[in-house]
Amino acid sequence: MPLWPHPNLLPRESARGTTFENICFFGDKQNLAPELRDPNWRSQLNELGLDLKIHGADHWHDYREADGVIAVRDFGFSRHLHKPGTKLYNAWLAGVPFLGGRDSAYAGDGCPGENYLRATTPEELLTHIRRLKEDITLRTRLTDAGHVAGKGFTPAATLERWQNLVTRDLPPLAEDWRRRGSLSRRTFYFAQKVRVWRDRTFRQ
Repeated sequence: MPLWPHPNLLPRESARGTTFENICFFGDKQNLAPELRDPNWRSQLNELGLDLKIHGADHWHDYREADGVIAVRDFGFSRHLHKPGTKLYNAWLAGVPFLGGRDSAYAGDGCPGENYLRATTPEELLTHIRRLKEDITLRTRLTDAGHVAGKGFTPAATLERWQNLVTRDLPPLAEDWRRRGSLSRRTFYFAQKVRVWRDRTFRQ
């Protein structure tokens, strides 16, 4: 079940048109990859005529002046299984191209290269950003695809998911669980523990 998008989301201003100047990170600064907090990386952006803006909690809903969104926690191999895809949903709904890392939530709900771009190194990220700056068609394609994908993560769509879960899906599952014997329940619990251990050990 996906989390809700950010409340009172302010989408990118249409008046910005094809402007591509502000690359934004919405989150606590310490959650941005260390390489991207380095002044040298910011200088590389500045050389492209771009500015990195890090928005704290009081501006997490405000995408009005965002031209691109980055959400890379690190450039290692962690898939951040405990992190949601909210940053991706917000960018889709705000109409802003999204550049993410290896997060499993991004890959699970999105499609790299189709409705967002995935970067595994600082160099690859900078290449993606340069392409976005130079290629208006790419920007349009990503935002259009994000608009379509984002329809599944609006507040109304998320509410419908919860309603279906509570009224349609859970009752028969609860009845099936009630009818299970103790051995079946213990087997289920054991299988769940194995899955959690496997994910934490091999899919980080």
